Amino acid sequence: MDLPVRWHQTTHAMTRAAHAVAMDARKKLQEIAAKDLGGKPKIMISPVNASFGRAEAPVCHGSAAQRAVQLGGVYDGHDCPRI
Repeated sequence: MDLPVRWHQTTHAMTRAAHAVAMDARKKLQEIAAKDLGGKPKIMISPVNASFGRAEAPVCHGSAAQRAVQLGGVYDGHDCPRI
């Protein structure tokens, strides 16, 4: 069964959008961990246990969300990114 071209284009567009949102969220979580723990955002990892930060001082998603609200701006959604 051949699907219409529209179906493939929509699936592709939604997949790209979901990927972009996930990468932006990861970047922001790394930045929050870097602000709280010191260091550079790029070295803040995301291991399987769903935490960010250095291995000796992880930051879970819940505390990162609370910190995002405290930081405001791009972290809590008040400032939208420019495209």
